[in-house]
Amino acid sequence: MENLKAITEKAEHLKLVSWLKLKHLHFNHTANERKTTARQGAELKRLGVKKGFPDISVYLSDKVLFIELKRAVKSKSVVSKEQLAWVEFLNALPYAKAKICYGADEAIKFIIENLKG
Repeated sequence: MENLKAITEKAEHLKLVSWLKLKHLHFNHTANERKTTARQGAELKRLGVKKGFPDISVYLSDKVLFIELKRAVKSKSVVSKEQLAWVEFLNALPYAKAKICYGADEAIKFIIENLKG
């Protein structure tokens, strides 16, 4: 059994992306976690990058899923107020569902539940 405490968010992300590709689902990763200079950060902000926007968007026939992916161990993860605000906003839209998922397995379960109906 894998040591869950040692599994990074990046490893969870790669596991989820591999599953999405295997299932031929349409998705996108919003790369908000990159390091930039202050100048580059200001430019990205002017171009519309928003703090806290969910990591993964999954496009289904009847809705869009937004997943803020965290490590499987909740105590090893921090959820920002901006991330919570995005999840709340997106869940208010009639065509979207958003969730903070702790690990790829929880994210996959969320996607499967929404594929069914």
